[in-house]
Formats: sequence, C-alpha cells, structure tokens
Amino acid sequence: MMEIIKILTPKRDLIHLALLKVKKHILKNGDDLALKILESQLTWLLDVIEKEKGDIAKLKKVNLGQLAVREIETLDFSLAEDLYDIQETLEALKKS
Repeated sequence: MMEIIKILTPKRDLIHLALLKVKKHILKNGDDLALKILESQLTWLLDVIEKEKGDIAKLKKVNLGQLAVREIETLDFSLAEDLYDIQETLEALKKS
C-alpha cells in the first residue's frame, strides 16, 4: 500500500483538480453515468492517497482513460487530458 501511495502522491493535486471539474459537470449536466463513475473513481484514489485506505484490488478496475475517450473528450478536453495523465500513472502501477 505504501508503494502505491508513494507513486500516486505526486498526482494528488491533479486528481483533486479532475474531481472538481467532474463535480462541476455533474452540477451542470445532471447525473450522467460516466461522470458519476469518474467521481467515484477519483474519490477512491484520493482516499487511497490521503486516508491510506481502499481496496487495492480495485486499482485494476479504475479506467479513467477509457471513460475520457468515450465520454469526456467532447465535453471537456482539458479534463480528458487530466484523466489520461492520471491513467498513465495507474497503468504503471498495474504493471508493477
């Protein structure tokens, strides 16, 4: 768990920013399923980093990049880029 936290911590601010953007879109667009999934996954990542809790097995199910491609790029390209950046770090974690 500590190794995962160590790798994710540099992305904390970016995860916070992405979560704020997602929440803004939820307020504007309602309960869009993709946005709700992103909100849940980003919140989980922050819990892992800040509270050192969370089922690490869930890491394999987090797929921000796929949601970004399918649902977010046309809505908010900046948010999509943030999600790609975070996903790149997650992919490195999945391989280690």
